[in-house]
Amino acid sequence: MTPSVHPESSQQALRLAVSGDAAALESVARSWRGRIRRWAFFELGDSGLADDAAQDTLVNMIRFIHQYDPERPFGPWLRTITRNCCRKVHGHQVRHTHVE
Repeated sequence: MTPSVHPESSQQALRLAVSGDAAALESVARSWRGRIRRWAFFELGDSGLADDAAQDTLVNMIRFIHQYDPERPFGPWLRTITRNCCRKVHGHQVRHTHVE
């Protein structure tokens, strides 16, 4: 198992990711992937739904990284995206669950 870098200590990678550096963005995504998954599982309580929400979170992080302000903490910004993705996944699950 490789040691993980504490996500908050990677401000340079975040700055590079915001500026469009694909390698930095991949590094940021990899370093936060586990935490995103844990947040999603905590919100949803279901492993499969948490996986879906975590994947959606990573896609949205990549899509909206240009809106992140590197002067502010990254964790709360990403946690908000995670919560929104969990709500979306949960809502989809509720709408598509049929009671027989």
